[in-house]
Amino acid sequence: MTRPVTQPGLLAAHLSPLPLAALSLPDDTLAALTGIGVRNLGGVLALPADQLARRFGAGVVAYLRRLIGEAPTCGPLWEPPPQYRRRFEMTGGIDSIEG
Repeated sequence: MTRPVTQPGLLAAHLSPLPLAALSLPDDTLAALTGIGVRNLGGVLALPADQLARRFGAGVVAYLRRLIGEAPTCGPLWEPPPQYRRRFEMTGGIDSIEG
């Protein structure tokens, strides 16, 4: 049984053994990393971030930072529809509308 990682500082160490194929990176980036001898996430994280950004783009570094909990993961904000309309079929008589 595995235990959850509850301390953000330990997340990178627990994820380090993941193979490159588990990462959501472009195929050409994965091929280039494999070509320089990187085999897992730990190997990618050991590379200097500025060099990764220069070679593969800042998006790769931002993705890695979110993956290991160093940057927040923010999705698009949910906006409710301008109107809400719903029709309910009542099966019996209605005596009150308070509820």
